[in-house]
Amino acid sequence: MIVDNRPLVSVVVPVYNTEKYLEQCIDSLIYQTLFDIEIILVDDGSTDGSLDILRNYQNKDSRVKVLTQKNQFAGVARNNGMDHATGKYIIFLDSDDFFELSMLEKMYTAAEENNADITICGFSEFDMKTEKIRYTYSFEEGCFSPKDFGKDCFTKFIPSPCRLYNREFIINENLRFQAIENTNDTYFDLVARVVAKRIKVIGSSLFYYRVNNKSSLQGSFAKKKLCFGDALSAIKTELEKRGLYECDIEESFCIECTNIMRYYFTKADSVIVEQNVYKYCLDLLSAFSFKKEFERYFNSSVNMSCLFKGESYIDYLFADRESIRCELNKKDLENKKEIAKIKSETISKKSTTYKIGHALLIIPDRIQRLIKG
Repeated sequence: MIVDNRPLVSVVVPVYNTEKYLEQCIDSLIYQTLFDIEIILVDDGSTDGSLDILRNYQNKDSRVKVLTQKNQFAGVARNNGMDHATGKYIIFLDSDDFFELSMLEKMYTAAEENNADITICGFSEFDMKTEKIRYTYSFEEGCFSPKDFGKDCFTKFIPSPCRLYNREFIINENLRFQAIENTNDTYFDLVARVVAKRIKVIGSSLFYYRVNNKSSLQGSFAKKKLCFGDALSAIKTELEKRGLYECDIEESFCIECTNIMRYYFTKADSVIVEQNVYKYCLDLLSAFSFKKEFERYFNSSVNMSCLFKGESYIDYLFADRESIRCELNKKDLENKKEIAKIKSETISKKSTTYKIGHALLIIPDRIQRLIKG
């Protein structure tokens, strides 16, 4: 069935030097159980055999469109593909990842039944070292508005462009990817999540995301320019402009910023990079007026003061990685009983203190998804 002579779904795939994985990626699209789709493959100036592979698929399947551009990174490639998309819905896929064959049919059906602006599903991490599924992320199923997520608005789901979006929603909200080297999907995903009216969530895993891929941006980002500050600053500015940056949104954004910053720092591959990231993060925190709030909140929290014994949370957050490990081991032995007692008496897992502390102290695998864009 064709809606208004349009395909039901447009799939946009930015491609840059991923010839090793391209066939599996594209095959997962052309063999979808939902046939009425268009597949827009955007070559971002590849220097390997990627473009030849794309042309081959274009010659075999009329649903495949190939666009080319000079290397401007994935955000610009996604915008390029989005400008050529004609489907009622649009979804983005990285060229080294792949879909379950029933994914688009399930996502499209769910979006239609719930009149959703965004449809989200779970996913599985495919470990390149073991060639096995490392972990599967599943979510609470249902249909929500951003207000339902409250202070979990930014932390509820892993930021990713691999969502099914109503294309009219994207156009009306003027959503675009940033033209930056990495984390270019963060702005698009997080702003979309706040301004959407209805978000449908499918709990099960329907696509596969490669990890431990050294050739990907995720695997080499420590050598790249730091762009996450550009993404976070743009999000804050846009939400303020729309009058949405307040209360729960601000607190959730604060937590997400800290998770991202600490992730970058702990992944730095040299002391010099660590020092650069440290300064960059502190400058960003000051620009956001977060540093003062972090200091006041965490140094006054019962569980935090017990663990850090009066240390500045900001200093702890970006402390040397080896020192973090040794100090945590030491304090864990010294304060195990004291912390357990305090937690059991004063902090329930449903409390704001526990949730924020837990989110900030543990850097989940979900942050890696930010880097890949």
